[in-house]
Amino acid sequence: MSRKDVLRRIDILQQDYCHTCQHVKADRSASYHAICGKCTIGKRIKALGDQLARPVIPYRWTKEESFYALNHIDVLGLISGVPKVSRKLALDEVDVETHYFRKKEKAHHTKAV
Repeated sequence: MSRKDVLRRIDILQQDYCHTCQHVKADRSASYHAICGKCTIGKRIKALGDQLARPVIPYRWTKEESFYALNHIDVLGLISGVPKVSRKLALDEVDVETHYFRKKEKAHHTKAV
């Protein structure tokens, strides 16, 4: 995943979840660093941020792995599907989630309007 993709994904997560987060509403005086460790979205944002510091080595998905990941995440949902697929394929959760969104974005752009 490129740096731009990581930053875009972090921005999307913050816009969708952090502004309405119950942890932020409950404790306005706490810093975002303390709050983010309490919620699953914050942990996902932290993992994406950590990915910015490491060198990028692209993983080559086989057709079978891609099919497995897309279908299982569709059935189980993002919250429970991504961790299960990442454990099964021995991949990082961020990489699985990124692959899922890229494939869904391609499918969305190829559909007839």
